[in-house]
Amino acid sequence: MEIAKFILSCLSLVVSIVAICISIFANKKSKINADENTRIANGSIELQIRNMISESRRHLSSCLHELVIVTNNSKSSDELKSTVHQMYESAKQDYLNSYEEACSKYIDNKVDQNRFYKTYSTEIKNIVEKEPYKSVFDSFSSVYTAIKKVYEKWNNHEN
Repeated sequence: MEIAKFILSCLSLVVSIVAICISIFANKKSKINADENTRIANGSIELQIRNMISESRRHLSSCLHELVIVTNNSKSSDELKSTVHQMYESAKQDYLNSYEEACSKYIDNKVDQNRFYKTYSTEIKNIVEKEPYKSVFDSFSSVYTAIKKVYEKWNNHEN
């Protein structure tokens, strides 16, 4: 009887050890899958950001082209020039908004930080430092706080 209890205890111990090993393996596999899903989601967000920026850039270029044509055409009415100028200003705002959204994703750690820096550091620096956008960022009341925050992080070496 004692031998049977001992064997049963040993068998229970072996089953417990096997269950623990299976659990550890399942946790590791689950973590690997979760990490992979996070990378896929981040990749999807990065692709959406690139598409959003590209589309806003195309729209801005198109509006600028139209603005130049209308402005240089002496037969264009002042009303048409004003309307096209408003369209251009709106496209410019959409362009900056696309970078604002991208920088917000960077701040929220929703994208790969290193890849984002490599991809957008020059673009963001040019937007903040060069015309026609520089004046937007020189003001204290700029609504593009995420762009400014990312720019400061990357370019203010005193931080």
